[in-house]
Amino acid sequence: MKLKKMEISDRVVQRLTEYLSILKEVRKYEDGINSIELSKIMDTTSAQVRKDLSTFGEFGVRGKGYDIDKLIEIIEDILGINKVNDLIVVGYGKMGGMITSNSKVMGKGFRIVGVFDNDPQKIDQEIPGNLKIQNVDEVEDFIKNSTNKVETAILSVVKEQAQTAAEKLVKNDEATYPGARAVDTDQMSRVSKPIPQDIPIYGMLADWGEGCPAPFTPVHESLNTSCAVKQNGDDSAPLTIVVGSSHALQMTAAFEPIAQRTGTNQMNLLETGCPYPFAAPEGYLNDRKKRCIAFSQNATEEILRLKPTTVVIIATTTDTSADAETADPNLDETLRVFTDAGIQVIGLRDNPRFAQDMYVCAIRAQGDKSSCSEPIEQKYGDNPAAPIFEKYADRGAYLIDLKDIYCPDGLCRSVIGNVYVYADTNHLTKAFEHTLAETIYERALAAGWKPEGYPGS
Repeated sequence: MKLKKMEISDRVVQRLTEYLSILKEVRKYEDGINSIELSKIMDTTSAQVRKDLSTFGEFGVRGKGYDIDKLIEIIEDILGINKVNDLIVVGYGKMGGMITSNSKVMGKGFRIVGVFDNDPQKIDQEIPGNLKIQNVDEVEDFIKNSTNKVETAILSVVKEQAQTAAEKLVKNDEATYPGARAVDTDQMSRVSKPIPQDIPIYGMLADWGEGCPAPFTPVHESLNTSCAVKQNGDDSAPLTIVVGSSHALQMTAAFEPIAQRTGTNQMNLLETGCPYPFAAPEGYLNDRKKRCIAFSQNATEEILRLKPTTVVIIATTTDTSADAETADPNLDETLRVFTDAGIQVIGLRDNPRFAQDMYVCAIRAQGDKSSCSEPIEQKYGDNPAAPIFEKYADRGAYLIDLKDIYCPDGLCRSVIGNVYVYADTNHLTKAFEHTLAETIYERALAAGWKPEGYPGS
């Protein structure tokens, strides 16, 4: 039977999955079932059952109901369960060996087409399934060049290596792990063994950096603690500086592909817990605030000394509620100072923050992630940075709002395009950050940003 081809909503997928489970149990005792019987078990209405199933064609017989075996076959076809999914195993330790030697572990519908490891003693070893262990460095080329369409990757590696493997998959298997690139496509709601998986929080975040070499070494020694440089040209190549707190750190991973693409150098000036720019609330100045004020002032001096072509900042600070998002009181003056100096500023609106750990929630939720989502109106209102950036729009200040990426279709999600969005309550996973690069690049160019530098600078 030829089924209708269309995008299936998350809720319909959930119900179809429940139908399938129920039908497999009922099959032990009955050959057929009607919509009324199925609705009672599902605690829904017969009309809903008929509506769900008729979306894909007419499978029942009026007055008799559904043939259970046939209906199971049809639902498995709709959900893609009946097809063979090619997968790779990264890491041939105890778990990887068990998976590859026992096909029953994966169940129906999976075929292992490649196994990878970084142990020289294991590489080139022949293993069950007419496979040979390959060097993990070859994963990228394997995915690109294989005649098999790799649908799934099992990361059977130590936690320290799992993030690297996840990043390679995001970079080279866009079809399976599109992340942010899936927004506005039929892959946006895809949840099929999302990555990164089984990685401690510190492993899911971008690296802080351990110091910048000359000629990028900051004059203020304190700035060098979490400083890093990625060079894609010589010392005189156009320079982008990403500056701020851990939410700026997130964007370093998104801008690295952009810097590579444009042949520019990237420098990160970061300080944990210190947004940039930063002005302490009047009458409130504890040790942390003092530290952040010093960082903000020193970073401004360093940026004006190095005179990069572009500075990247997080333009707002979100909270768990939409009405609590703020822009720093020093934002206006910061934009004026930098644009006066011929330095472009890309301001990124902050990502949502949540009361619950979104990664833990998504892991526990398993197939249905709807309980780990919140409506966009609970997270975003008016953008407080918009009128400030508007003042300097014709001078090289560009505000990029990614709320439609974080909250596609009005829903702020824990998983987008088969990639976990958050590592905790508010920090993006490095894997998801990489998938933001194309959107940021395109929107920055559309706004007027010039990687080579602002005209006349």
